[in-house]
Amino acid sequence: RSVSAALTALGSGRGLLLFADPSIEAKSLSQTITLDMPVAGGNVLQTTGWSPGLPALASGDFLSIGTGRQTRLHQVAFDATANMSGIALVTLFPALRQALPAGTPLELNRPQVLLRPTGPVPTRIERVARHRFTLSAREAL
Repeated sequence: RSVSAALTALGSGRGLLLFADPSIEAKSLSQTITLDMPVAGGNVLQTTGWSPGLPALASGDFLSIGTGRQTRLHQVAFDATANMSGIALVTLFPALRQALPAGTPLELNRPQVLLRPTGPVPTRIERVARHRFTLSAREAL
């Protein structure tokens, strides 16, 4: 019943879903990675908190920035390696659309995306071996 209630709320047209794609390989970083400098948009971030001199992110990795309704998902365009100070330049896609202050945390262990349904949302789920349903959505910008 709780799943049906959540889907009913989503189907209202104003519902949003914060989704972590299970197909994205989870990282297990114990340190916090943040923006080293403020950014005013664009697709290159100077980040800090990495292990000095080691690979930071690989091309194709995902990260999210922001929380709640401000969460945005990005993909790393090129491999990034930290310098000896633990700073790495990360090129991502899509480019940032907003200014962010230094110290903004990046979510790398479980990146998420904010989605809005694009079609009808099932409000009743039938039992068929397992509970299954399909939901069509796009990023809520």
